[in-house]
Amino acid sequence: MTLDGAPAPLAAHPDLRALIEVMAECNDARVVRGESGRWELVGEPTEARCARSA
Repeated sequence: MTLDGAPAPLAAHPDLRALIEVMAECNDARVVRGESGRWELVGEPTEARCARSA
């Protein structure tokens, strides 16, 4: 995560950390390693994007 182009460590931003934790718990999407060895997003596009952020 970045804020204004600089790293935004979650330890310094508890509100952002809480938001990411909720996003991770409240969706059915997941990130999996595909047959090619690359990471793939599985699920609804919006939820998959949240999973990627988490």
